[in-house]
Amino acid sequence: MTSANEILEALGWRAHFSIQLTDHEVEQCLPVRVMAVHRGKIAVAGAGGQHVVSPYIAGAGPADDHPTVGDWLLIDRDTLETVRVLERLNLFKRRAPGDPNREQMIAANVDTLFVVASCNQDFSVARLERYLVLAREVGSNPSLF
Repeated sequence: MTSANEILEALGWRAHFSIQLTDHEVEQCLPVRVMAVHRGKIAVAGAGGQHVVSPYIAGAGPADDHPTVGDWLLIDRDTLETVRVLERLNLFKRRAPGDPNREQMIAANVDTLFVVASCNQDFSVARLERYLVLAREVGSNPSLF
């Protein structure tokens, strides 16, 4: 039988995340990883299984961090309400389409980034260079294919 710690480690759990938890949070919350973000709900996985939860965090303002794919969240054990987003190791983001003043989060806590490009007429060395620079800027290990 797989232990809760083994499940979390398989999902990418590290000491970086566990040291952020208070004793109260360890007792009352479950750490889960964001697997997908949809309108009004997020799919998460953790030692307690897979769930679909609300991305709404009580008390969070518009400028606060909101969950994105790859984030680690704490959810309440009983209600499955999102309590908070844990501090990220890194974050991929870009300017939001149609609004250059807003940023769109792409993914968080990415260890290795695989950059895949077709070698057709749309191939661009400059685009590959941008992706590699972005990966290095956020602290991810890029690999080209």
